[in-house]
Amino acid sequence: MFDTHVHRAAPNYPQRIHTEITEQRAPTDDSVRLLREMEDKARDSVLFAIRCDANPFKFRAMVYDDWNRFQKFAHINFWLGEQKYDFEVEVPKHCISQEECAAAVKEAIAKKLAEILTINLYREHFINLA
Repeated sequence: MFDTHVHRAAPNYPQRIHTEITEQRAPTDDSVRLLREMEDKARDSVLFAIRCDANPFKFRAMVYDDWNRFQKFAHINFWLGEQKYDFEVEVPKHCISQEECAAAVKEAIAKKLAEILTINLYREHFINLA
C-alpha cells in the first residue's frame, strides 16, 4: 500500500568546478604575415654565419646585431672531444667588414681554447702533485 521512496539531495555546500577550454584555430592570413615579418627581421639581424666541419675541430659562429643593446655579438659553439662549448662574445665596434668580424671570432675562439687548456693543465698538474 505504501511504497517507500528514498530521495537523495545534492550536497548543499559550494562546489568548485574547473574547466579548461583550449581553442585551436587555423592560422589566419594576418598571423602568417606577422610570422613571416618576424622571420625576416631575425634573418636581417644576422650579419653572417661561419660553419666549419671539414676538420676535427668543428665550430659554428654567428655574428648578429643586438638592437636592444646597440652592439654586435658573436654566438660561438664548438666541440672539443665529446664536450660542446657554447658562448657569446661582444664584437668590437670598429669591426665593420666581414673579415674584421671573422678575425674577432677567431680571436674569441683562441682565447676560449687557451682558457680551457690552461684549466685542464692546471687540474692535471696539481692533481698529480697531490
